[in-house]
Amino acid sequence: MKITVKAPRGLKSNDPIVVKATKAAQAVIDEASDLTETVKALQAKGINMTLSDLLSLRNTSGKKASSSSGKRTVLTPAQKKQVEARLKSGATAAAVATEFGVSTATVNNIKRSAGLTKPRK
Repeated sequence: MKITVKAPRGLKSNDPIVVKATKAAQAVIDEASDLTETVKALQAKGINMTLSDLLSLRNTSGKKASSSSGKRTVLTPAQKKQVEARLKSGATAAAVATEFGVSTATVNNIKRSAGLTKPRK
């Protein structure tokens, strides 16, 4: 696949910045096609993965991949009732927090407001 980078006014196609941008874009396209081939090979072996699944598993920075989008999760009243029910059935706050995509502090706040904690002496 050939790409063309549209340079801003005043830059020519052989300017170093345009050449660098073109090379970077081509590298991304080459990598995406490699990943597509990898997904097809995995699916041929019976492993059902999508390209987005494979991209989410990549970890190039050495840091843990973040599963959140930066927006905080707000539980609906129905979800809060489900959290209460899970806690009453004996689930731990950490397990419930992971299940609903919130912090353990949020689960503990729901637990306290539902009266499921022992009062301090």
